[in-house]
Amino acid sequence: MDLCSELQELIPEQQDRLKKLRSEHGKVQLGNMTVDMGIRFRGLSIPECQKVLPAAEPGGEPFPEGLLWLLLTGKVPSKEQVTSLSQELQSRATVPDHVYKTIDALIVTAHPMTQFATGVMALQVQSEIQKAYEKGIHKSKLWEPTYEDSMSLIAQVLLVAAYVYRRRPFCLHL
Repeated sequence: MDLCSELQELIPEQQDRLKKLRSEHGKVQLGNMTVDMGIRFRGLSIPECQKVLPAAEPGGEPFPEGLLWLLLTGKVPSKEQVTSLSQELQSRATVPDHVYKTIDALIVTAHPMTQFATGVMALQVQSEIQKAYEKGIHKSKLWEPTYEDSMSLIAQVLLVAAYVYRRRPFCLHL
């Protein structure tokens, strides 16, 4: 099952769960964290993630796509699911020419974060959520165009960052 299909199953259930949680416990303070707990992803520590998430080599670092799957679904993905997600991201990894032209309109010595933010904002022209919102999408379905925009942004942001990096004055000779 691909990530979008997995989310299609999980989201209605989670929406109902959240409504119930808010109505029954909306004003209740939830637990305390301690410094000793460390960073956790859906309850898993970093070493636990390294053990259970698919990796290129046994005992190696997990694929980033596996962590993304875990964060979005709360489930540890199979190697096949990670491969499918990786292929989906690769298929979305194209940046329209207008984004590069928008970045190029900035002086090359503009701060890299200014160039990067400008490039990311130029990607908004393709926003699925904006189109859906303008058509009056029901809020229970907003996750679908949000998913589309998020996956596209994850795939495109690396290309935008690389383009900005290569524009730096000391990289122009490359």
